[in-house]
Amino acid sequence: MYQHKQNKVEKLLQEHDNVIQAIDSHPVSDYIAIGSYCGLLKIWDYIEKKEINTRAFGEGNEITALCYDKVGEFLAVGFYDGTILVLDSVSLETISGGEFSYAKARITQLAFSHDSIFLAATDHDDTTTLIKRTSDSNSEWSYIGRNKAHYKSIVNIIFGIALDSNVPRLLTLGKDRNLVEYDILNSTEDNLIVMSTDKIEQSATPVSCAWYPPINKEHFLLIANSEYKYKLLNATTKRCRRTLLGPTHGSFIQKIVNLGYPEDKHYLAFITEDKIGMTILPLDGNPHNTTALLAHCDGTNNLVACPRSKYLFTVGGKVCRMWEVNPEVLHATAALGGTGLVPFYELLEGGKDGPLAKEMEEYFYYSQMRYQSVATTEHRKVGKYVHLEEVPKHHASSWLLSN
Repeated sequence: MYQHKQNKVEKLLQEHDNVIQAIDSHPVSDYIAIGSYCGLLKIWDYIEKKEINTRAFGEGNEITALCYDKVGEFLAVGFYDGTILVLDSVSLETISGGEFSYAKARITQLAFSHDSIFLAATDHDDTTTLIKRTSDSNSEWSYIGRNKAHYKSIVNIIFGIALDSNVPRLLTLGKDRNLVEYDILNSTEDNLIVMSTDKIEQSATPVSCAWYPPINKEHFLLIANSEYKYKLLNATTKRCRRTLLGPTHGSFIQKIVNLGYPEDKHYLAFITEDKIGMTILPLDGNPHNTTALLAHCDGTNNLVACPRSKYLFTVGGKVCRMWEVNPEVLHATAALGGTGLVPFYELLEGGKDGPLAKEMEEYFYYSQMRYQSVATTEHRKVGKYVHLEEVPKHHASSWLLSN
């Protein structure tokens, strides 16, 4: 928006006129950072609904990724040409030594470690870049190295904390079905070391991951895949501990975000191709514990949550939307769906008394008979459990029935 004044043109307002891909919320203040392909970066106070600061990088400097550090001191910005800038989060000026141009493809994601010492980035060439904060006053951040550990697109980059320590962990998840962990402490300049590579899927494609909240004794990494499933992996061994039904709202999940609440209440927010949704934790596969609604007709590009998880933000096209979280409504919906096994019977064709449920029940008792030998004339013991050896056969027969 411009104003003519004394034969001069004065700029009054500049807004995003191209696709918005990058967004992140300040970890302490009620600020949201929004970056678009027109090269415009804006900081908004989402409570007061007013602009805090703006920096225009100009045409040809498309912003593709944003990330605040854990205390809100720095704001990392990724660009389409592979450049990474570390800005002062208040003035939006580039800090000394805060420009890195090692990547030659679009920056897709940025992440800071919990102690704000490490900054990691992924790009469209399926490569991971690691940058470290130093004590050198002339160059506060320094380049560590890059590694192309995936042969397909990287869908998530995530920092964690090693068990019983304060040591940061760096992991990337790719469409090649590999979960890669890096040895960031022993990595040296131009040498980002891969610590381990684990194949976590056989047929499905992983699409997003997040750390599971500490509501279990075991520490989990939560992974969503293209077959509408959630998987809980042990954070140390990276072995699958549980598989559950995920949201089935049109397309599969694009991104998942943890929502923490007081009184030990935990929720999971997610986006699909065009919807935003929320799930009650802990996960149990109950479809009534999940709800979703249309967010952006032309596709949802990104999702972030504010620090207190009271608001969610999505971007799609040239639009950024703010959503207020109301978990009480979700709990009411879940209660109407029934308790115990009632919600799960609804997933079977014909319900609890349908032919599929009856066939599964017969296979359940037949599995116990087979384990005790079908040809025996002795008295059989029928119980509520199937022996571990029979579980794969029972699941295989159930799968054939359902298909």
